[in-house]
Amino acid sequence: MRDPYEVLEVPRGADKETIKKAYRKLARKWHPDMNPPEKQQEASEKFKEINAAFESLENPKNSGRPFGSPIDDFFSSFFGKDPRQQVLNGEDIIVECRIQLEDVLHGGTRDIKFFRGNICASCNGTGGTEGVCTHCNGSGSKIIHGSSMTVKSVCHGCGGTGKTIINKCEHCEDGFVLGREESVSFEIPKGVENGMRFAYRGLGHPSKNSMGMPGNLFVCVIVENHDKFDLLGEGSLLHKISVSYTQIVLGTEIDVPTLEGSVSVKIPEFTYPGQKFRLKELGLPRFSNRTGGIYTRGDQLVEIQLRMPEKLDDKYRKVIDELAQLEAEQRSTNG
Repeated sequence: MRDPYEVLEVPRGADKETIKKAYRKLARKWHPDMNPPEKQQEASEKFKEINAAFESLENPKNSGRPFGSPIDDFFSSFFGKDPRQQVLNGEDIIVECRIQLEDVLHGGTRDIKFFRGNICASCNGTGGTEGVCTHCNGSGSKIIHGSSMTVKSVCHGCGGTGKTIINKCEHCEDGFVLGREESVSFEIPKGVENGMRFAYRGLGHPSKNSMGMPGNLFVCVIVENHDKFDLLGEGSLLHKISVSYTQIVLGTEIDVPTLEGSVSVKIPEFTYPGQKFRLKELGLPRFSNRTGGIYTRGDQLVEIQLRMPEKLDDKYRKVIDELAQLEAEQRSTNG
């Protein structure tokens, strides 16, 4: 084994506090979970060497011991406090608020209804009769010994509490009973985007722990699909409009719908299918940090599509035949 002082990068004769500080720093740096897959092997070996060096300096008479108070302290600081001592807050509630594009443009108000759980009075929120977890014998944690390192993790059987339910309570579900329906008034901000969440602190489910805080209520905004417009992001909208062959070739002027009524758009001659025209600031509002939080408007794009006739009557077919003959003559003339 290399000189432990050299491994921990501390001067010979360093005090215990300096050694422990250096150990914590290097252990975090070389812990396998903190390194990418391609460095896993190197990190594992380094981590093992660091642990051995620290043990040899901290406990020179028992340096082969895989676990001791200092290393347990490291795991405690790295992975968190003893899970049995953690204060567990109540669970969050997530509800959807479905809105239309018009709501994104103008904003609005919705009454959001939801149900909160109440702590069961029969079992006081435990969910039943508790007993010692058989997976960890009440310790709340599991120790896994590997070939190159030893890991301490939260017991999956009890979630770190050290206790499990022996007999379930007949009056509740996991310590909760369904409460009455509640509601909050949700102000829809202009420019809200699909998937945004808004938090109402403390309106979630209560905590089973007397020292814990209630969870939060999250309102998740879902912007419904529109029959005339597609969302493009950054406040932009897309509207596809069909025009006839003669309108594309000769040019025309058409009425195009927007979220605030129709506008007239001039289509120049020889416009190709798929070509887009931009209607400045007729899209959705958006919040821009670059302008100091002032709302700006996105654009609306208009995509031109070729409208094919549903059927050909004799008159229509005659004109199309004449046009086809003329095009054939032009191709022949042009070689």
